[in-house]
Amino acid sequence: MKGKMRRLVSLMLLGVFTAQFTLTEPEARAQTPATDSITAVFSVGTQIAGYDPSRRSLRFYSWQGAALQEERSIAIEGTISGVTSIPDGYAVATGLGRDNLSAPIRVMVFMGADPKGRVVFERSGERNQVNAILWRNGKLWLNFFTSKYITTIGYLTPTPSGPWSFTETASIRMGDSLDVVGDLAIVGRSYGDIQGQDGDIQGQDGDLLLFNGAERSLLPSYRGVRSVRVVGDAANHRIFIGDGWHMNYGQLAQGRLSVVSKRPNDSRYALQILDYDPTTTDFRRLIPFHSAGHDYIAALGSSSVLIYDQQGALPKRVLYQQSSQATLMDLAVIQISSDKALVVVADQGLRTFEL
Repeated sequence: MKGKMRRLVSLMLLGVFTAQFTLTEPEARAQTPATDSITAVFSVGTQIAGYDPSRRSLRFYSWQGAALQEERSIAIEGTISGVTSIPDGYAVATGLGRDNLSAPIRVMVFMGADPKGRVVFERSGERNQVNAILWRNGKLWLNFFTSKYITTIGYLTPTPSGPWSFTETASIRMGDSLDVVGDLAIVGRSYGDIQGQDGDIQGQDGDLLLFNGAERSLLPSYRGVRSVRVVGDAANHRIFIGDGWHMNYGQLAQGRLSVVSKRPNDSRYALQILDYDPTTTDFRRLIPFHSAGHDYIAALGSSSVLIYDQQGALPKRVLYQQSSQATLMDLAVIQISSDKALVVVADQGLRTFEL
């Protein structure tokens, strides 16, 4: 046992230890060298993009052999809140940050290897914070705050030059999570329309809303919804949500993973809870992936990363425990083959898990 531990420590000091395991094997972890200052990670095609505020840059990594290798870095002004792939490039959303509370919302697109990019959308308001940026079916969807509590959801339509036109889909209170399938926008609200009241009051807790053009529908959920991820297409899909949030998160919030799907032979949706994890107060990010013949969801909790079978047939797995509550933790996943995925956790360095 002591010899095995010495070998493990030696490999970690050399910076070459890499996690490779099936979902039933013991946890392993690795830290990519010189990544301690990266605080957020994003899946960009087959690459991982890491936001490094100390360098004011976005750093791109690819999986080569058995390690993450940095391929390039571009300078970015403003605090990065989202990155997404677009055809032949990627889009970056920035906004307010600790060092600049008045920074505007900006969306920049970078085509090919161009390190400069161009601004296609800019807006300033009371609260310049982007919650989500998504490329879906030729549209660049955005979810951002226009005031302290009001969120706007809509999409940018690409143009060859100049700004991209913005089409608003909805403006609601605290609709701070979003996913889109076809022309359907699914919005999770961490809080409802009534502010600062205690107890089970209708409208106080958050909810889950579906927008189909101007039509708005309430979908089933429990208390506040902190994350949304759709699996499938517009005709046949399942909506995974992190619900159970409450403003009194110390006592009443529940870290629930639930799935919302249409009832058989019915247009209505039904709610099914997949798990309630008492060790977390909420799930802030949900990412689907495929591995070893199964479909999974990676869930970023308040202090851990958990892996769930999408069908609920296999037991959940605690993939990673946060090193300290004083640090920021983030999660990204890329598919490195048709049957293998790479999970990357940012927690005082990038840690990789090959599943």
